Amino acid sequence: MKVPLTEIPVDAAMRQAAMRVLDSGRFVKGPENAAFEREFAAYLGVPHAMAVNSGTAALELGLRALDLKPGQEVLLPSFSFIATAAPVLQLGARPVFVDIDPETYNLDPKDARKKVTRRTVGILPVHLYGHPADLRPLQELAKAKDLWILEDACQAHGAEYHGRKVGTFGDVSAFSFYPSKNMTVLGDGGMVVTPRKDLADRVRGLLDAGRKLGERYVHTAISGNYRLSEILAAIGRVQLTFLPGWVERRRQIAAVYTEALSDVKGMSPPTERPSCRHSFYCYTVRTRRRDALAGHLESQGVASATYYPLPIHRQPALPAAYRRAKLLQTDRACREALSLPIFPRLTEETARKVAGMVAGFLRR
Repeated sequence: MKVPLTEIPVDAAMRQAAMRVLDSGRFVKGPENAAFEREFAAYLGVPHAMAVNSGTAALELGLRALDLKPGQEVLLPSFSFIATAAPVLQLGARPVFVDIDPETYNLDPKDARKKVTRRTVGILPVHLYGHPADLRPLQELAKAKDLWILEDACQAHGAEYHGRKVGTFGDVSAFSFYPSKNMTVLGDGGMVVTPRKDLADRVRGLLDAGRKLGERYVHTAISGNYRLSEILAAIGRVQLTFLPGWVERRRQIAAVYTEALSDVKGMSPPTERPSCRHSFYCYTVRTRRRDALAGHLESQGVASATYYPLPIHRQPALPAAYRRAKLLQTDRACREALSLPIFPRLTEETARKVAGMVAGFLRR
């Protein structure tokens, strides 16, 4: 039995989209990007979306549009990919690491409130694994302390919070289209979305070498090239049409796992809060026997993954002072979280077999 962790879908429509761009001879700043931006904005129900070349770029440009300055502080979780914090550090600001809710793995609003200082300017919640962060208390905190919110929705395409898609609550939000995500561009890609025209205009200038809008050789900011290629945008447009169905299929597979694993002692399946709609980028269980379970699955031909074994605040790239942060739930999740295979073409039969392997091992 060979079961991959994920599978990247490629079909005739995606190949045709790529060929359409190749035949057009227009490879950058063309109609595919413009259409992808319109269609993604319509999918979310926001007025502005800007395609960029990665989710990391989307986060950086969002922070730059919000005018993050050196020395300012941003509240964010340490239990995430390093790209959540790296742009904050690159801009000379300071990430203030907040502990997580042990059930959803997302930023804990109560701990966030404790860590606001006079230097705090914003909150950067991550919708980890596809489960929405608890945004209402964060919005209340932001309003009370005059803070902005940048949603890291890089793992949460199609997730919903109180009936609204994530990525529509913050001043600005970032999505990733890396190949493993719920939808991809078959390469690196991302999207910045915002309800605010002023932020959209700043991002549009920054993503194209700081170019003044409408002026080819007038640059109002020092910036790089963050543009998405036309071929990738064309593929993204096709994938976007499949996204609702793919998310629903992921939820069906997750339900199969949860039904089979709900009574296994020593293990917790993922939570879905009543106010939330999980998009299941990952199906992540918790067990103190995580590493042994991963080894057992590997011996049976089943892939699994640990997201994330080392939290951001303990990464060697960060100054040693960050490692003193006390984040008990974060450290525990790093020891216990294990993601099982989940992708739209995974059959329910295979999901039950994988769940049986997990349950059989943990019941020994």
